[in-house]
Amino acid sequence: MNDNQIAIVIGHDYISKGAYSEYINQYEFDYNIGVAQITGLDTYTHSPSSSYTHKMQKTYRHLDNYSLTLEMHFNAASEGVQGVEALYYGGNMEGKRIAELYCDLVAKEYGIKNRGAKPLNSDKDRGFRAVASGKPTGLILEPFFGSNSKCKAFKDKERHAALMCDFISKI
Repeated sequence: MNDNQIAIVIGHDYISKGAYSEYINQYEFDYNIGVAQITGLDTYTHSPSSSYTHKMQKTYRHLDNYSLTLEMHFNAASEGVQGVEALYYGGNMEGKRIAELYCDLVAKEYGIKNRGAKPLNSDKDRGFRAVASGKPTGLILEPFFGSNSKCKAFKDKERHAALMCDFISKI
């Protein structure tokens, strides 16, 4: 798959920026915008909306010309939780394969736990609209937990962007 078939979508929006990490001193939205800009890939952001479903549909309806969308996030939980995971539309075997590849590469590069590829199967699953709203295969990428000190390694956005580019070259 070549670069012009892949779109990056930044999770959250400029008003509701997602989780904050004291270890990298940034919100998800701001951190991921920085990483995406370095990759040079086509990048999209969500417009603020009071409805999550409306926000997803509005963004993803413009991405049908792509083969793959990668929505960038990071997780947050208690201090002890760490690792990488990627979410995909349940039953999409191509999505599962790409999600597994991503998790394997991140876990190896950063020496963190591989929490694996996880299917989203219905509106009850958090993030489902991000993987189910568009025509292309869609993934949600969660490379680290911003609430865990191990995420300090991700503060180097150049390194993370290089990993993203390596990941894309292997799809």
